[in-house]
Amino acid sequence: MYNTAKLTERKKMQRFAPTMQTQDVQSPTLPFRRFDVIDETFAVLLSGPSPDRLEPVANRRLEPTLASEVRSLLHERRGGETGIAAGLIGLDHGVRVMDHAAVGPGYHLVCTERIALRGTFERLVSRLALGADEAELARLLAGGYGISSMALRLGTTPHDVSRRIDRLLLRAMVRNRREFIALVFPRAAERRSKRRSHVRHDANAS
Repeated sequence: MYNTAKLTERKKMQRFAPTMQTQDVQSPTLPFRRFDVIDETFAVLLSGPSPDRLEPVANRRLEPTLASEVRSLLHERRGGETGIAAGLIGLDHGVRVMDHAAVGPGYHLVCTERIALRGTFERLVSRLALGADEAELARLLAGGYGISSMALRLGTTPHDVSRRIDRLLLRAMVRNRREFIALVFPRAAERRSKRRSHVRHDANAS
């Protein structure tokens, strides 16, 4: 059914390969890094360690926690939105979902990857003395969720979420979401800063 020579989306798939800060600790329930092609029933058709190393699999479905997050991400994309949808599974894994037209309509490519979030995030929650609801808001904010997505997950309105985010940023003494994410992923933020410095240096040199 699937021919690996059909790589009309190769560049798109390579761009999809995650760049989140990772750690070497293996999860007992989800893999360190895995790519799955799924159908509308969340059955896994292809799986592998990278988008160009996918192999057919039989009789496997996404793990319940992963399937639940993917279902939510796909639901929140309804209405014509395209591109990559990204989220978190707890504090240990990131997930990204995109349409996979190389297989056919209704199929999606799902990347699951271990991320280095738990330790830094728990220290931040302790330092800011966040309650359970505030900690969940902080987790969603760090995971890159949009205002509407956070409102759905928190059972409140986008306006309320915006007000709560403003309070959280003030409490963390940062100016915006980007600076807050840098608190949670300091090494990733440092790498991005170095890349921007190199780009500016090259531009000035030319």
